Amino acid sequence: MGDYSVNNMDMTKVAEYMNSELKKGRTQKDIEINDFGVNEKVIKNRLDRKGYKKINNQWVLEHEQLINTTNKTTEIIQEKKAFNNDEVEKMEKLLTLDINILNQMINEYTTKQTTSSSIRIKDTTTTVTSLRLNQSIYSLIKETAQIEGIGISEMINKCMLDYLNK
Repeated sequence: MGDYSVNNMDMTKVAEYMNSELKKGRTQKDIEINDFGVNEKVIKNRLDRKGYKKINNQWVLEHEQLINTTNKTTEIIQEKKAFNNDEVEKMEKLLTLDINILNQMINEYTTKQTTSSSIRIKDTTTTVTSLRLNQSIYSLIKETAQIEGIGISEMINKCMLDYLNK
């Protein structure tokens, strides 16, 4: 490595030297002790502090590894799926979607707002709820509602009012 003091060394050059020697099959300890004249793990600790990480027995700057990984991931995604213009346009619309408009649309088009009923009672608000019904009874309600040309919820409302008014 030369006549450099370990304190004045450029860690990039140290990492390059370490990598070339590691490729030759030498151990980290052997290189540190015999080439740099320092105790075991001195060079390792300095490389760690400078942001190097040992990956596959090679010293790599962590941000370079992140860039390489990101580039590889991008390449894989591009290879696996090439989006056509229509799909890209749809994704762009999703990314720029105004959440307030979405909430307004949900409120406007949910069954809570659009349920109409021929049943006339004082309170006209509706509530979205779930009911547990016997499957045979549900089929009869569904069939009858279809015959009468009304929705299932209106059919259930009629049944409940008839029962309650008896």
